[in-house]
Amino acid sequence: MAESPVPKATRLVTKAGLGAWLAALAADNTVMGPVMVDGKPLFRALAAGQEGDVDLESVHTVNSPKVGVLPQTEPMVRYRLDKDSGGAPTLSTEAPDSGPPVVLFGLRPCDAVAIELLDKVFLTGDFVDGAYKERRDKVTVVAVACPVPAKSCFCDSFGLTPGASRGADVVLYGRSGPGKVEGDAYYAVAYTDRGEALLGSAGSKAAGVADLPGTEGQKMENAISSFRALKTPLGDKLGRIDVAGKLDGLFENPYWEKISARCVSCGTCTFVCPTCYCFGVADTGAAGQGVRFRYWDSCKFPQFLTMAGGHNPRPAKKMRSRQRFMHKLNYYHHRYGEYLCVGCGRCVESCPVGLHLPLVAGDVRGL
Repeated sequence: MAESPVPKATRLVTKAGLGAWLAALAADNTVMGPVMVDGKPLFRALAAGQEGDVDLESVHTVNSPKVGVLPQTEPMVRYRLDKDSGGAPTLSTEAPDSGPPVVLFGLRPCDAVAIELLDKVFLTGDFVDGAYKERRDKVTVVAVACPVPAKSCFCDSFGLTPGASRGADVVLYGRSGPGKVEGDAYYAVAYTDRGEALLGSAGSKAAGVADLPGTEGQKMENAISSFRALKTPLGDKLGRIDVAGKLDGLFENPYWEKISARCVSCGTCTFVCPTCYCFGVADTGAAGQGVRFRYWDSCKFPQFLTMAGGHNPRPAKKMRSRQRFMHKLNYYHHRYGEYLCVGCGRCVESCPVGLHLPLVAGDVRGL
């Protein structure tokens, strides 16, 4: 996974000034970021006055920032059935407005890459998802390099690093370097035209996003290099994961039956995952009007593929478990040339039975 090109702009953002910067951005954008809710870090839209409460200390949020580009529930079309003057029924439809521009702030580099992996699915090939594209075109991604990776992190197993810039418009690097959660300021580095525009906006300048002092250039480069050289605990143990070729011959292997016995089909792994995108479509309404919407679904649910006639092509839990891991580690790789995992570690932390991707990837190497 290649890094982004040479920075287009660099600025200095003080930690004390983050709240003012976010408030300035919120004047023209919906700002989403990590906040503590009942003791848990969650990624969500910031309410007015909440800009100073952004949590950049937690390694990652419980839910993933993909909610900014692929909401958990999303109206696709509103419809109404009326009668014309002659009494004949007429159908009128209205596509929902995608809303104002969005700034996804404070996500980790792995989550920024995850959004780029989703882009490949929804924005490339013969079928472009119009609703996704309309929203994605309005999104600016501001990531924050990880100073201290969690024990469950393994991004480097997929060629990423805690300081990766791929998928981000702007990355904030702690001025004090990795290993220190606290710090007085961040180097804000723009890697895209959109990121450069964000750092150079009038609101950003008014909020104290300052030009980088001339004496800081080398220090910034050293800090970025240090973040990119940082290893993750689980990733260091796993090593580089490259199992797509091995999985080509394992579709009927008894291993899938073995691991599926542990799965409870709760779907937690898919709902916290930043790269899962399975969804269902449903209608709701009454009295001749309603909304067609899509919602997150899970390949782990027994009824996920049940068809109108009652047929289910994956009735066995073995099939559903195999589908999840084959999709992540084989199918997506064959289509796009990389794995559908960024090593965020959420599945490691959330699976109630310990059936997560690093375990399966490690096992596959030994089959």
